[in-house]
Amino acid sequence: MIVINPGRRVNRYRPIYLAELRSAAGGRQKFKLVDFVDIYLPDGQTIRVNIVHRPANLGGLQPLAVCPTCGSDCRVLRVVPWGTGLACSRDVRRREPCFSANKSEDKSKGEMHVYKSI
Repeated sequence: MIVINPGRRVNRYRPIYLAELRSAAGGRQKFKLVDFVDIYLPDGQTIRVNIVHRPANLGGLQPLAVCPTCGSDCRVLRVVPWGTGLACSRDVRRREPCFSANKSEDKSKGEMHVYKSI
């Protein structure tokens, strides 16, 4: 069982690393036997994240989480306020592209201002 606290906008959304899931399962040996992990979000929502084991480059198996939004394998999931509540970094970039250098965000009001370079 993992309980996730809502994150501040450090990298926009709080990441959940595969190492957190592994430690919650009880370590590497027990994580090898896990097929899924239930993640409990602060709003009371429970999300089941499937774990797949892919062959690693130097032998053995690499555990990866399956993104509940798009179904791709990933090492990091992010708690997001849209969709299923969890998304991989690719989904976050697709949904909210990074701001370029000439854009900034006013954190006090939550508004976005675009500055044109001359």
